[in-house]
Amino acid sequence: MPKPAPEQQPVTEYQTKRGGKVEFRLYNSPSSKRFRKPAGAIGCEFFMGMGEHLTPDQCTKHSLITKSFFTVEFDRAVWGKMHIAYFRWYSAKGKAGPWSPPYFFVPM
Repeated sequence: MPKPAPEQQPVTEYQTKRGGKVEFRLYNSPSSKRFRKPAGAIGCEFFMGMGEHLTPDQCTKHSLITKSFFTVEFDRAVWGKMHIAYFRWYSAKGKAGPWSPPYFFVPM
């Protein structure tokens, strides 16, 4: 029997660092502080773009993240500008769960 898409939204924490780096941590649930994916998920889709009012479809960077902790390094040209990111769990069968709420951050 095929596994369904994960039902919960990823919970994300992030921290901006000097040098244009942003560290992201993904959690399975709001009450969990362990970095882990839900059952059936092989990773997390990460959609990101520069701006404040973008939908996931309007984001220009798309990645499948397989680790629960990752860092994105930004070019100096976009430091100080608002970015938005969305996350959703992704199964081995190619099924995606619901999108997270938007996360806003400014690389420095």
